Amino acid sequence: MPLSTQKRSEPGSASRLALLGGVIREQFSRAVVTRRAAFLCAGLAIVIGFTNPLAMSLTEVLFGVMAVCWLLSGDYGERLNAIKQNPVALASLALVALLSLSLLYGEAPWRQSLHGWARYRNLVYLVLFITIFRTARLREAGLLAFYAAMIVTLASSISTALGVPPIDNRYTLNGAEATVFRGRIIHGLCMALFAYLMTHHFLDRARWRWITGPLALLAIFNTLFMVGSRTAYVVLVVLFVLLCVQRLRLRHLAYVAVTAAVIIGVGFFHSDTFSQRLRLAREEIDTYLAYRFGDGPIKPEGWKRLVTRTSCGIRLDWYRAGLQVWAKNPLLGVGVGNIRHHLAADAKKTGVLPSHNLHSEYVMVAAQNGLLGLGLWVMLFVAYWRNSRLLSPSMRHVAQGMLAVVLVAGIANSILTERTQGVLFAFCSGLAFAELSERATRKRERAALHAQTPAGEDACLPRMRAA
Repeated sequence: MPLSTQKRSEPGSASRLALLGGVIREQFSRAVVTRRAAFLCAGLAIVIGFTNPLAMSLTEVLFGVMAVCWLLSGDYGERLNAIKQNPVALASLALVALLSLSLLYGEAPWRQSLHGWARYRNLVYLVLFITIFRTARLREAGLLAFYAAMIVTLASSISTALGVPPIDNRYTLNGAEATVFRGRIIHGLCMALFAYLMTHHFLDRARWRWITGPLALLAIFNTLFMVGSRTAYVVLVVLFVLLCVQRLRLRHLAYVAVTAAVIIGVGFFHSDTFSQRLRLAREEIDTYLAYRFGDGPIKPEGWKRLVTRTSCGIRLDWYRAGLQVWAKNPLLGVGVGNIRHHLAADAKKTGVLPSHNLHSEYVMVAAQNGLLGLGLWVMLFVAYWRNSRLLSPSMRHVAQGMLAVVLVAGIANSILTERTQGVLFAFCSGLAFAELSERATRKRERAALHAQTPAGEDACLPRMRAA
């Protein structure tokens, strides 16, 4: 080759090498960013399990960062497969799709409708958690984070009851309640679920009974005697009925029923918090019924407000108004985020306070999305229950316990649209049902490996194992 030709070829070779080096560096930097984003995304998902019962504002910020990391971490094909192979994720997305379509026929202003739609973002968070908690270590770490938050809550609640609150806020200033980070309903629901899960750990892990036993007893005591949440009382009873069905034989249930009756009796006659909350509920409902079928609003003796301005009275008015809205739009409802608009339009006629929250998940779904919404709602929980039986024992207990909380507490509260309860539902559900996606992924990988293995090698495997 002539020297001039060789000299002319050298710059071209150098440029190709530089270009190849740039491509390699770019690919390497992308891989590093992807791995770091995935690691940070998983870490934030675990931290959310800790911050959700304690600091909701911080949890919202963490969700934003987690969503960005989820987008940057790539692996979209694997995540799509994890969603497609998970019936709970598909049912959640179907409900989100219906809520999105209902934006088109609502009568409220777009801003109000979008605000109502955004309150159901916990259904999307559930799907994100399913794609994140794809290993047993991550799921265990997530549960431990939630347990740590509840231990902090329990210790702070006991300290507050003793007159030494760890912080001063609007919850601790209410001397009748031993709450610190959340109101009595949220505190009670989280504590009831914690007591249920600790009892399962007490029965399963003999090595840790010296920790899980006292924690379960303290959580039960805190729920029943220190925090006046009537919803939590009912949820706690249902959770332990579920636990007995999961763990005990039929002949043992009678002993459990007697024990539960004794505990409730002791609580009613010896706990001011427990008995006063139950008596108040009965008094409010009785007086509300007298108001509804009487001559007008009643102000009971010693009360400063009319009966419809009490907790039970307002709730019953909202339920009645929500069912009336549903009766006018039975198939599709009035659309997501439109409840307040319709209540405000009829406020002068009905006397019901306008609100975007009817404090009943069932009435909310029926009024907003009609029979179709109720059908998808039922489909979600049927898929939830059926697939929970396919999980490992620890994840099955989490999933079925969370399902009981939502089904019972949703009668008198809006679970999915409330921030802490909704995130708790998304976190526990996504954490538990991620096991299904992991199992499906491993099965698909084994099938692909089997398909790639030549027939002769496959036939030799048993002989090699025998040798």
